[in-house]
Amino acid sequence: MKFLITFGTFIFTTSLLMLIGEVFSISILRFNYEYMNDDTGFEISVGSIMPFVIGIAMGAIVEKMYEHSVKKHA
Repeated sequence: MKFLITFGTFIFTTSLLMLIGEVFSISILRFNYEYMNDDTGFEISVGSIMPFVIGIAMGAIVEKMYEHSVKKHA
């Protein structure tokens, strides 16, 4: 159960931040991926990972809150 809550929080937070980044054109919250081959003119570009970092942090915070709540009610 703890895993589902933590993972769900990560997915929800990351998705929400990416949506906000796309809607309001906030570059630090947008995830852009570009790939260009043009016959071995290989080029790759990746965007911001900030939504993922914030999502992991929120998942850890919610996990600690959940553990504290379970210990308190046990």
